Amino acid sequence: MSHAKDNSPTALAAAPAAANGPSDDQRAVSAEIEALNSLDIHELRIRWRKLFRATAPAHLPRYLLLRIIAYRIGSTPSGTSIGRPGGSSTA
Repeated sequence: MSHAKDNSPTALAAAPAAANGPSDDQRAVSAEIEALNSLDIHELRIRWRKLFRATAPAHLPRYLLLRIIAYRIGSTPSGTSIGRPGGSSTA
């Protein structure tokens, strides 16, 4: 019984993307999250509004705005807005 690694083009194409390193999308998301660090609280609130389609809670400090926005960007495809739970979103 042979345990040789299959290096055929078909087998390599079927290999998980993680084996090849981060994808372009992952790099873009990482860069976007890194860029959040340079934003002031007003700019973070604008980013929150675009992402969540709602006003950021006034009581949240900058570090929490940053963490929540970064989490949302990292958890959605291409950092796109997914709206509010329940289907309705307010502008």
